[in-house]
Amino acid sequence: SKVTSSAARKNSVEGQALFLRASMYFELLKLYAKPFNDGDPATNLGVPLVLTATKAPITDADYKARATVKAVYDQVVADLIKAESLMPSTNTKFATKWAAAAQLSRVYLMLGNYTEAAAAANRVIAGSGKTITPEFKNNWFTYINFGGVTPNEYSFYIKVSNQDGTNSFNTYYGAPLGAFPGSAGRRDMRIQNTHLNIYETGDIRRAFFTGTSSASRYTLKHLDRFGDVPVIRLAEMYLTRAEANFRQSTSVGATPLADVNLIRKRAGLADLTTVTLDAILRERAAELAFEGNNLFESQRLRRNIGTTAWNSPKLIMPIPQREMDVNKQLV
Repeated sequence: SKVTSSAARKNSVEGQALFLRASMYFELLKLYAKPFNDGDPATNLGVPLVLTATKAPITDADYKARATVKAVYDQVVADLIKAESLMPSTNTKFATKWAAAAQLSRVYLMLGNYTEAAAAANRVIAGSGKTITPEFKNNWFTYINFGGVTPNEYSFYIKVSNQDGTNSFNTYYGAPLGAFPGSAGRRDMRIQNTHLNIYETGDIRRAFFTGTSSASRYTLKHLDRFGDVPVIRLAEMYLTRAEANFRQSTSVGATPLADVNLIRKRAGLADLTTVTLDAILRERAAELAFEGNNLFESQRLRRNIGTTAWNSPKLIMPIPQREMDVNKQLV
């Protein structure tokens, strides 16, 4: 209500705020709560759901108990639906309705709502004006090679510049390598030989690494210190649409086979003649590796992490003690 310059501006501000709130609650749920498919989300505890401003003087009523996983997901979905309806189609480097739709597609996939996941992904593919980058490698090194120009494939991304600080993915996955001037990082994430087994022979993504052994191998996706951070790329929307359509025997926007082959073609692979769920999921793993999805994808698909069960409490972050010291409602 403070924004009075125009209705369009007011809607954009409200939509962006809802989009950010939904996105943050989605991340908090993935970190601090049981997966949606583990037990009963209507009773499993999520995080405190704070929907109004907390103003001084603070009273006991301002300290919220943990809402259920379902209640928080319901709010995330409601916020994203409204955000998509309010935000503009273009908004410079700020969030757009297509970013909200892309995030909504990811949330619906996590919830197992394949009808809505396919529909939201299809809206992004059909309406956003985003396109698949012709060469896979050109989705990265946005600062070093392209002067900070964001690839058109990025549906939702975090803009980084040399004044903003660094790309945190770079911090963990990257390394300062002489062959890549401007590269940086802490060398935390070395890629094991076993990871390479998910790629077919001839897959150009299999070569998108530096180093020849697990002791010195790093992904090339995150060497660019000031590179933009892709949260959701259009390629994911095609793969989400493919999976959701396959699970329901539908063809919203395109057939699952067509969507998977579009992604495979860019990777230098031959078209499949038939498609299976395993093939779609393998394509997701190969395409989206090292973009922050693996743990949550494994939980969604009920796949163990090494020898750790997919629903082990060891994979859930504890509520920070400092939060519990302040808020006695927390458990």
